[in-house]
Amino acid sequence: VNEAWTELCGFTQEEAEGQTLRCLQGEDTDANTVAQLVEDCADGKASSMEVTNYDKAGKKFRNFLQVYPLSSNEGGEGEISHMLGVL
Repeated sequence: VNEAWTELCGFTQEEAEGQTLRCLQGEDTDANTVAQLVEDCADGKASSMEVTNYDKAGKKFRNFLQVYPLSSNEGGEGEISHMLGVL
């Protein structure tokens, strides 16, 4: 979470800490897109997609999301330790 994300989404860094992107989902967030994202993350695959999200106040916005697996070892080999999401 950085300053641009907090401005876009309306959450403070403290409010976002420990949250998943689920906090941005709402009525028009496509369940199939979310399911694909969850599956790709579970498989440790990089993924990109356009999604409909909502800021803290409930205002809808569209964004292009990219998610990348981060390995615990140098060179990208080994166990995935985190998933990095870029809005």
